Order: sequence, then C-alpha cells, then structure tokens
Amino acid sequence: MEAKNSTVNTASERSRRFLKDVRAELRKVLWPTPRQTAQYTGTVVAATILVGLIIMGLDAIFNLGLQQFVR
Repeated sequence: MEAKNSTVNTASERSRRFLKDVRAELRKVLWPTPRQTAQYTGTVVAATILVGLIIMGLDAIFNLGLQQFVR
C-alpha cells in the first residue's frame, strides 16, 4: 500500500511544481497595455474587413464569369 501513496504523492508534487512553474512563467510575460490592446484589436478588425471585402469582390467576379460561361 505504501507504493500507492508514494505514487499519489509524487503525482501531487509534480502537479504542484507544474502550477508553480506556470505561475513563474506568467510573471515573465510582457502584457500589453490597454491602449496597445485596443490598437491591436482595431488592426485585426480592419484586416478582417479588408480580407472579407477582397473575398466578396472575387466571389462576385467569379460568379459573373460563371454566369457568362453558362449562357
């Protein structure tokens, strides 16, 4: 029975060590400021809209070409 307890303790110790290491690594992260976060969000939204418009335009062009080809 002792072997079972030592395994549980080892797993518990490993889990505790892992969480301690995660916490230490998160302290090293350079988190963006609220202003930077807003800028990055705006950039992503603008890029998404731009790519959406490009895809919409290409879809319209290909649809028009397909309609001309079918006729």
